[in-house]
Amino acid sequence: MDVLFPKLSDGGLYMIEDTHASYWANYSGGYQTRGSFMTVVKSMIDDIHHWYHNRGFNVLSTGENLRAVHVYDSIVVL
Repeated sequence: MDVLFPKLSDGGLYMIEDTHASYWANYSGGYQTRGSFMTVVKSMIDDIHHWYHNRGFNVLSTGENLRAVHVYDSIVVL
């Protein structure tokens, strides 16, 4: 995220596929595994709701620039 998201054009979409692998142990993942991509996505959801809490941003590269997070089976769209 820290490398590619800042290069995204204003209003652009960033699509990540095969996110189901975040739950596979052989890819260093698992259910609610700290540091997995899906855990980062959950933090991004908290970030877009930063108006309602005082915890700041979890994912600095997306910060105030992320407007929506769409989660589908094996695909995330930012």
